[in-house]
Amino acid sequence: MAKKLSDVIAAEAFLKFGGRTVKLLWNNRAVANAEQYAEFLHYEHSADELLDLAASGKAHAIACLIYGAMKSANPRLTPYQFNRNFKIDDMAHYIMAFNYGMTKLLPEPEPKDDNDDSSEEPKKKRTRKKRE
Repeated sequence: MAKKLSDVIAAEAFLKFGGRTVKLLWNNRAVANAEQYAEFLHYEHSADELLDLAASGKAHAIACLIYGAMKSANPRLTPYQFNRNFKIDDMAHYIMAFNYGMTKLLPEPEPKDDNDDSSEEPKKKRTRKKRE
């Protein structure tokens, strides 16, 4: 049974990290944890900025979000433990884990119905008045 509402809407993933398999929990708390870790590293990024930077492939933002998801799954994780086991050579695995987490965490875009014109008001025809 889930302990918190954030656990109900969380996506679980697993990642090889520091020679063992660790659980990642992608939820809103993970993003907040990532923001705190960025502050620990002396970066001044908001949660939105971290997500944007990670989506554009910035390694430090991806590392922050991986830390956030790990911390969400294991609240006893410290930044020092994470730093000791973080390897830049494993960045491809971190990117895959980040991509998976974001596809599960962020809502899917609603499909656009090309036949549905109800969202747009009908265009009025402009007529010119004749000058006399």
